[in-house]
Amino acid sequence: MAAVEAPHNAGWQALAARGYADLSPPEAEHAVLELPTDRAEYVGMLEAMGDYPARSPIGYRVPTDAEVEALRNLEGSWRVVVLLDDERALKTVACLFDRTFVLDPFYDSGALLYAAWHDPLLKDEHSRRLAEHAGLLVRAAPLLKAGTAILAPDHLPGSWNPRPGWRKPRPTDDKRQLAGWWMRSALVMVYWADRLDAVVCTARDEVVAALDSVLGPGATVGGMTSEIDWRLSLGDASVPEPAMLIRRVLNGQDPDRAPPLPRKELRRPPLCLLPASA
Repeated sequence: MAAVEAPHNAGWQALAARGYADLSPPEAEHAVLELPTDRAEYVGMLEAMGDYPARSPIGYRVPTDAEVEALRNLEGSWRVVVLLDDERALKTVACLFDRTFVLDPFYDSGALLYAAWHDPLLKDEHSRRLAEHAGLLVRAAPLLKAGTAILAPDHLPGSWNPRPGWRKPRPTDDKRQLAGWWMRSALVMVYWADRLDAVVCTARDEVVAALDSVLGPGATVGGMTSEIDWRLSLGDASVPEPAMLIRRVLNGQDPDRAPPLPRKELRRPPLCLLPASA
């Protein structure tokens, strides 16, 4: 399958153009961590990753209908959505699917670019996030280079998301913030799988637990065996109202408590490939 040249792959193309794609993931992370010593190069990297000046770094980035339609029209009838930091799932889907949509956590990187332009000192937290992202992209290099994988927006519409511009919490942050983030991750995967006619695949325990809540107790479960046992879970053609569900988790409440949440209709029932042992 031919490689895909698209704005969604801007981050990957920026790394490849600078030679980072040929490094190991730890080497790429280390190289990107050194970027802030050269402010012009650091800003240039962020501009390339943010597809500047084709798009403005001001405001939240929202996928257009044309962007979504372009993704939908890509070749490959057997499709899957995975997280960039889910190495086990990425290895599994490489053997099973025609087209892999990898959710790009830096799809909306305008805030980092704006900060790099205006802050008198480059923030260490921002450079660490950029380095981590670079290492993850390089780890996914075989799929991206082959063209079977393409980066897709790590984005939820406002009606699904109680926190626009939300960034992944640190591992040491409050456990409710972390649980809320994993619920958000599960809903992002379901949302894009629905829009792109794809299967959801994850091996991350936190996301699997969140998906079990999203799919509900009525999900149909089937078995699948390869080198590792997996299960297929088929949910209803609706999910609990996403923003309210995330708020329950952020508030430390049982997401399945009474009263049951209103339902959000989907285009089709979500199909998820999950580890059988989870």
